[in-house]
Amino acid sequence: MRISEHIFENQEIVLDFAEFNHCEFKGCRMKLFGHGDFSLINCTLDDRCRIEIAGPAGRTLAMLSKLRQAGFSDFVDRVLESVRSGKISDSGAEL
Repeated sequence: MRISEHIFENQEIVLDFAEFNHCEFKGCRMKLFGHGDFSLINCTLDDRCRIEIAGPAGRTLAMLSKLRQAGFSDFVDRVLESVRSGKISDSGAEL
């Protein structure tokens, strides 16, 4: 699904399998399940927007949290640094 130049207000937006181009999101609840790729190209989100991460994406976050709690904080920090630096591709990453 491709959407361009649209303003979303106070809506629930599922990101999976969607491409948003030059869109504005105001007070929206963004949902990411991790079932498919998505893109936000030249879009803006205001400070009232929230993101809900569930499904496979949520399980990945839970796994990282459990690893950190189990004493693997250095590993988790490397993963997060790879995310921050853009080193994670669509096919994943080996860390």
